[in-house]
Amino acid sequence: MEIIKKSDGKYWVQLTRKGEEFLPGRELATIADTKWSSVLQEASILVEAVLLVMQAVGIKVAVSKSTMKATVEDTAEAIQRSSQLQRAMKKFVDSWKAAGGNAAAKAKAIFILIKESYAAGILWTIIKSLCKEMKWYDWLETVAKVLAMIIAALATDGAALIAKIVLIILSAIDFARKIANLEQLEEIKQTL
Repeated sequence: MEIIKKSDGKYWVQLTRKGEEFLPGRELATIADTKWSSVLQEASILVEAVLLVMQAVGIKVAVSKSTMKATVEDTAEAIQRSSQLQRAMKKFVDSWKAAGGNAAAKAKAIFILIKESYAAGILWTIIKSLCKEMKWYDWLETVAKVLAMIIAALATDGAALIAKIVLIILSAIDFARKIANLEQLEEIKQTL
């Protein structure tokens, strides 16, 4: 997501993935526009967190543009419907910002977000959506690894998983930009 201020003073949001339009952009003319943009950005953060954790446990997923679009849109709808997910996203953003440059604190924030998305019932939906283009035997392996990850994480209060996330947290540079977008959207909303 990129937020642009045009020469006429109006703000626009553009949604791209790998340099191509991902979803149609829109002018941020109303509070509803900023809320729509914020929810999409939160959905993008949650989906990226799931992908990051899957990568941390050795699951690599190639996701097509159409699959990613459907996953983000479905996740955005789930966030809008769930006050539990809304609270989890706010808690994550606050924790991420408070962590500063501390990779372990950021990894713990991601773990807590994943744990709370699991509790809210959206984690499996996101994983199934991201993996829908897999061959059946790859899907079975993914399910086994994810189940093992969840069981181990809950048994150890996430210590082992957090340690794995710390090792790849540097590849999560988009989180900082996405969180900055949420802050900017909130500022724009205050002017409407």
